[in-house]
Amino acid sequence: MPPVVLAMRSLERPRDPTDPARMSEQTRQPHQHLPHGLDVPAGVCAMLFPGLGHFVRGEPRRAIYAAIGVLGMFLGGMLIGGIDTIDSREDKWWFYGQAFVGPLAFGADWYHQHQLKAYGIPYVRNENTGDEGYLTSDRELDPVRGPHRPRSLYPHERREMVEVTVFRGPGGKRETRTLPVAVPANTDAGEVGAPPNGKGIAKVNEIGTLYALCAGMLNLIVILDALFPTIRPKAKKAAPRASADRDNPAQPKPAPGSPGDPRVAAGEKEGGADA
Repeated sequence: MPPVVLAMRSLERPRDPTDPARMSEQTRQPHQHLPHGLDVPAGVCAMLFPGLGHFVRGEPRRAIYAAIGVLGMFLGGMLIGGIDTIDSREDKWWFYGQAFVGPLAFGADWYHQHQLKAYGIPYVRNENTGDEGYLTSDRELDPVRGPHRPRSLYPHERREMVEVTVFRGPGGKRETRTLPVAVPANTDAGEVGAPPNGKGIAKVNEIGTLYALCAGMLNLIVILDALFPTIRPKAKKAAPRASADRDNPAQPKPAPGSPGDPRVAAGEKEGGADA
């Protein structure tokens, strides 16, 4: 074959990757997904704190990104709607999703229920028995359906630990308990009600609750990623080539069309064979 033809073939452009024939060949090959493993300790650590599972696995960068994303969204929801956005009693269905944030969500809910809320027990006077004070019963103190269950304080109320008379059972057995009660502030004496927290209302509360819920769903993905990590192939180390390059120094390539070009030599051989 003449050298000119060989040179022309060497200058041909490679096949276009968007060529329909080549695309059909690629579509016939199934996509290979990387295998997944099981790392139970990392999954447990991810449940304890966002990003801790990836940190245990030796992926500190992914751990930092996960912690910033989850905690930023969770704390941002509390900043928008207040701590009232985390409420396992009044908003239990939302709390089921928020609980995936981990112990941080349960700690915020415990503090909200036990340190900020108070029982809505009224101060009454019983004309028949002459009893006076905060009177209630076990049924009315039920945390789910009782009318005097713990609630957030209203404006001009304050939380105070008082002695409450509780009637137990059908026999009406009395029992005195010290409970946090929402009592009215004495405005005549210049005392201003100081609720420990302001309850978020309307859209503010909804947006804050939604932020905390999305944080729980995001951390669920982080937990699954730490529990079932992707097994990535390790990069092969390149063999040292210093000694090989020293023993076999690279020779300069001949210019195209020069006598030393192997394509020209091959063309001359074919021309001689044809002759």
